[in-house]
Amino acid sequence: MIPTVRGTDQADRHAGRRRLRTRGLIRRFAPAVCECIGIDASDAMVQLANQERPANARFMVGSVLSPPLPPSSADFVVSRQVMEHLHPDDVPGHLAAVRKILRPGARFLIETPSRLTGPWDISRGFTPVATGFHLREYTNGEMGAMLRDAGFRRVRSRAVPSRILIHLGRAKRHAYVPVAIKAAIERLLQAAPLSVRTKIAGPLSVREVILIAERK
Repeated sequence: MIPTVRGTDQADRHAGRRRLRTRGLIRRFAPAVCECIGIDASDAMVQLANQERPANARFMVGSVLSPPLPPSSADFVVSRQVMEHLHPDDVPGHLAAVRKILRPGARFLIETPSRLTGPWDISRGFTPVATGFHLREYTNGEMGAMLRDAGFRRVRSRAVPSRILIHLGRAKRHAYVPVAIKAAIERLLQAAPLSVRTKIAGPLSVREVILIAERK
């Protein structure tokens, strides 16, 4: 998770896969913010991450259910490849914890594998739903509803896949649509075989769950 402090700070909640993923997020966001904070439950992972970090970044030991940050102290939080590893009963607590550390109007970015095209763990090819390291996978519609229930507003998703924007030379100009549009597309695709869903989910930008929401 990456929290940020006044102005342009950020919070990244997962040193996940673990050190390499978090280092990548920190390096991506640190140049644009005042302070970047990575949070992980493992002392060992935090020690390793702190050995190689930008000057304005630091890593802390903490829980995604109770991050060691003051209320209303972050401008932006990133939760990447975290939701699928949480017990479903803990997801509302995680969302509430993120909302607590965000300032009003601050944003929360979630990236997680989609149930529509999954499973995306070791159980892929064996079972229709995740039964391995992913405790549960979600659709854009499901995660969007949980964000609204947790007190977030303006829940949106990318309208166009990143690779298309890169091809058009507009990689930094993302367009967003309300999550309700993605949820409608997912409902239409749900009845199709997995092979069909996987093939057309990418062009329709529902192959994975990428949502951004604002704290009320």
